[in-house]
Amino acid sequence: MNSAMNNFLLYDPFVYDDQNQNQKKNPSYRILIVEDEMIVAMDLAYKLEEYGYNIVGLIKNGQDAVHMAIQLHPDIIIMDIDLPGRMDGIAAAKMIQNKIATKIIFASGHSSKDPRIKRIIEEGIYPFVAKPYYSETLKDIIAEI
Repeated sequence: MNSAMNNFLLYDPFVYDDQNQNQKKNPSYRILIVEDEMIVAMDLAYKLEEYGYNIVGLIKNGQDAVHMAIQLHPDIIIMDIDLPGRMDGIAAAKMIQNKIATKIIFASGHSSKDPRIKRIIEEGIYPFVAKPYYSETLKDIIAEI
């Protein structure tokens, strides 16, 4: 199996939530989550699905994020800044936006004093959400973009 295929998960919450088996999915935003902590990514995906968003995948690193974003064309990418491997979330976002039109929301558990985060916030080009993720805050950010 290709090593890139080991680092992402296509997510269908209805596999994990039997109570929702008969619910109709809301055809709203298609969201790709790029987060190296899979338990965090799955929790976030579940919460966003509860709001009616369609989660198209969970990705663990920047290189796979670029590959899958180009393949899946999500409407929104929630991108952790710190990712394992040679490419962080900021570099991955730049590569993705050079290839496809998508909206990116950056996320990090680091302080707003971190120069990378400070630059993102000051430039105002990308929305930013601090981790841990608060689903209401993220829902509001998604609604604004």
